[in-house]
Amino acid sequence: MSVLKNITVRCFAELNDFLPAGQKQTPFALTLNEPVTVAEIAEILGIPLSEIDLVTVNGTPAGRSHRPLENDYVAIYPVFENFDVSSLQTVQKKPLRITRFILDAHLGKLARYLERIWAVSTQSCVCSCFCDQLGKTF
Repeated sequence: MSVLKNITVRCFAELNDFLPAGQKQTPFALTLNEPVTVAEIAEILGIPLSEIDLVTVNGTPAGRSHRPLENDYVAIYPVFENFDVSSLQTVQKKPLRITRFILDAHLGKLARYLERIWAVSTQSCVCSCFCDQLGKTF
């Protein structure tokens, strides 16, 4: 016999694309049968685990095998591009992506600003249309 439990779920950023309109950009109640893991919650919501970088339960990072309890607040986050969450327990074993920019050589000043202010990786490309380096790893 299964026991019903209620939790509150909030999905952030592009993960809302997987949710119906009434659940986007807002916390919503979810009634589940026990036992259920964070990975199963994502599956129920239709969110691929490959899109999830971090899950917190009541503000504490949780792994994919964590089982939320009655009235827990589960927050589900995609990859972080502006915050370093590497010290937290994330759902993924390695980063989902590394953000890089390719800039036309004429945008050298912009590239220097991006590298200095935001500490982002840029690579200049001398071309006026499609750069054949786009598909390569820098």
